[in-house]
Amino acid sequence: MSSTLAVPLVEETSQSAQSTPNTRRSTVISPTHVTAAMETSRVYKISRRDEDEESIDSGYSSSGWYTAGGVGRAGQLSAFFNTSNMCVGIGILALPKALEFSGWALGVISLLVIAVVTFYSVRMIVAVSAHLALQDVDEDVDVVHTFHNGRVVTPGYVEVVRRCLGVPTGILVTTLLCIAQLGANIAYLIFIANSLYTHFGVPLQSSLCWSVVLLLPLCCMRSVKKFSVFSLIGIISMVIGLIAAVYWGVSSVIGNSDHKPQYESPALQGANWHTYPLFLGIASLSFEGVAAMALPIENSMADPSKFKNVLGCAVLLILVLNLWFASTMVVAVSEFRQDVPGVITEAMPSGAPVSQLVSVCLSLELLFTYPGNAIPLFKLFERSRFSTRTFGDMSRSSRIICFSIIRIIVVAFTGVTAFLLSDYFDIFLSLVGSVANASILFVFPGLCFIASSTHEDDKRRYRFAAVLVVSFGIAVAVIGTAIGARTALHGEVSAV
Repeated sequence: MSSTLAVPLVEETSQSAQSTPNTRRSTVISPTHVTAAMETSRVYKISRRDEDEESIDSGYSSSGWYTAGGVGRAGQLSAFFNTSNMCVGIGILALPKALEFSGWALGVISLLVIAVVTFYSVRMIVAVSAHLALQDVDEDVDVVHTFHNGRVVTPGYVEVVRRCLGVPTGILVTTLLCIAQLGANIAYLIFIANSLYTHFGVPLQSSLCWSVVLLLPLCCMRSVKKFSVFSLIGIISMVIGLIAAVYWGVSSVIGNSDHKPQYESPALQGANWHTYPLFLGIASLSFEGVAAMALPIENSMADPSKFKNVLGCAVLLILVLNLWFASTMVVAVSEFRQDVPGVITEAMPSGAPVSQLVSVCLSLELLFTYPGNAIPLFKLFERSRFSTRTFGDMSRSSRIICFSIIRIIVVAFTGVTAFLLSDYFDIFLSLVGSVANASILFVFPGLCFIASSTHEDDKRRYRFAAVLVVSFGIAVAVIGTAIGARTALHGEVSAV
């Protein structure tokens, strides 16, 4: 037994439904034909033939129908909310400042472009994951643990990168994911501390210390599943906070209709090319969660062929929310001041009830999102080879104590870092987005697709699109990091 053929269902036919999972005709292709996963229903026929067979028309010794992904029972609505929820966080809260870096018109156009590139980038990494799952079947069709009722479990993001680009690149991606998540958690604490100081007069040191104290028991939980109630509270708090903030923005504009806005504000200029790269880092951060979580969400769906629709709707919702919130806040803030603060709640009236409501709700959401970001990273470390070699000989209780101490140290480190960077919220986020998020979102999905699309039947237009995605990601990462580092070193934050 030497070769396996994957058959995507792509054309109409009159053959009976008893012979295939549906009534479409099958076109025989190689499992290395990765672009097929960009177009088909994700249902494939895996057929085996003997080593001495020279033609695919000579017959098969065995065959079966398999679906790439979709081992769960989640519906489209559940997958849609899970995908959308990945990106409603610190990225959207920093976008008003990002629009000041880019200028309003250039920022809106750029967000549209980033949304489109994100959609195709995520589809590429999902297609490569399906292609690798079929190759696993090609190597050993009898490996039971990779199948669930004819559905092939697709590998995750880091595993896809490792298999396509090598072990060192997989380690690099893991490092970038850690930087992205730790950077986001530090930004959460900066936002919380500045908001509470502005509207409640709580000193930065006190708010950061209390935040760390509250986070320690949450981050020492052994499973994210126990955190579902806190996650729900966080989502509700975020919705209330965003609605209250937009309400303040709209009422401020309407209530000051006779007041001439500060149209010299950089945020209301058409384009600010000097600080535009800083915008790209923050914008990349606002979409990055889609790429990292697309594969487990697609795997959880009962019908993975619908993930394309789910992804499109989720990206559209994220885009609309980003534009809605950022544009409203920029216009409202420009009524009163020339610059847009990095922590957007600092622009709201100090001590006003609506300001305090927004501050509390957004702080709660970020506080409860922190463990959801941190625990998977802790799990990744605890299951690593380094941890196995270092703590493998200990008893289970001793390992748990050591791992808990490490978690406490990491949480405390983010608190100290947040205090040191409390005045550089926007620049810090831009650097994190450029250094880590742009590569995760654009560069590696495109590179994996290029590395996989080597079959003669692979369509060139997809390879060309992948090259464009990679080029875009590299430009954002390199230019954004360079300008962000220069700005951090020299303090050049003005978009004027």
